[in-house]
Amino acid sequence: MRIVCIHQGYELYGSDRSFLMNVLLLREEFAPAELTVVLPRGGELAAAFAAEGVPVEFEDIWVPRRSRGALWLLGRCLVFPAAVLRAGRRIRRSDFVYVNTSVVFDYMVALRALSVPALIHIREIPSGPFARLVRGLAILSGASAVFNSRATRAAFGTAPAGRLWAVLPNAVPDAFAPAPPPAPGGAIFNLLMLGRINAWKGQDFLLEALAAAPGELRRRIRLRVVGAGFEEEARLDALRRFAAEHLEGMVEFAGFQPDPGRSLAWADALVVPSLRPEPFGLVAIEAMSAGRPVIAANHGGLAEIVVDGETGRLFAPGDPEALRAALADVMARAPAMGEAGRRRFLATYSRERYRAGFRDIVAACLAGPRRPAGAPAPTPFGASR
Repeated sequence: MRIVCIHQGYELYGSDRSFLMNVLLLREEFAPAELTVVLPRGGELAAAFAAEGVPVEFEDIWVPRRSRGALWLLGRCLVFPAAVLRAGRRIRRSDFVYVNTSVVFDYMVALRALSVPALIHIREIPSGPFARLVRGLAILSGASAVFNSRATRAAFGTAPAGRLWAVLPNAVPDAFAPAPPPAPGGAIFNLLMLGRINAWKGQDFLLEALAAAPGELRRRIRLRVVGAGFEEEARLDALRRFAAEHLEGMVEFAGFQPDPGRSLAWADALVVPSLRPEPFGLVAIEAMSAGRPVIAANHGGLAEIVVDGETGRLFAPGDPEALRAALADVMARAPAMGEAGRRRFLATYSRERYRAGFRDIVAACLAGPRRPAGAPAPTPFGASR
């Protein structure tokens, strides 16, 4: 059994950590399969695979990056045919292909011409003309698809006839041990924002909302911003300058931290103020696993995770007054909300529940119509046990 797993990222944020967990699940279930991971370059994710003994190969994976500009994209289009041919050669040597995220265009096109069972893990909510392109390629590929939330699934419309398009909410490999809850009405409330630095994650919006908060609220809050960003140094510098001028002594920029558990142990609550819909929001269930309430923008996958008023608070996206009201409510009820979030995590987002769902989806994919006629079926999940 030869399995190839492709991912367009190399950091260690939500989709990267989910990819790492899924690859390890595939290795466990198909041992002793020949499993190879393909990444665009080295980094924290490659190091995590190396620590697990998973072979990693580096390849110039073709991904559209609109932020790079029209000239860069034109140059990438010129090499696209060669990228598709390279992807096709790798696919032909495989018995199962797992593609993480729907923007790996070279592999999605190459899959169309080949009868290899394949699963695309869709973790994006595309918008505008780009949405039509991504959905068209997902259909063109002929592969099965698994979506990380109902919101992500809805963005891709009706499933093609006879195709497996399933929804499976994310999980984390291990729940974080819950730390002691904050004392009700304590002097200082530790607020954590954890995620990649970029425009739509909402770091700018969060700092501006806190800068306009009443003095009593501001005096109690300590904000820690954990995360770095690919080619976002200028944005991070601007955030630091704003915090120094308007939020002196309130904000710490901690950079990238490989272990979210340490940050969550420090925090009294997590805030996810994303300005665009999060396809899922892995940090939210990580916080719930640690018994921490979540304050989140009410759209995308976050609206499916957070039970408003019970495990945290949801607020209108981009509304600073609504964010401040949600924050004040959570500060008053954080211990009870954190306990409710922990219970919801164990009931809904545990690794065991996720593993069973992922096993069923991959088994259905392997048994589907893309297996060449007359070819023996690959070893099904669980047979090695």
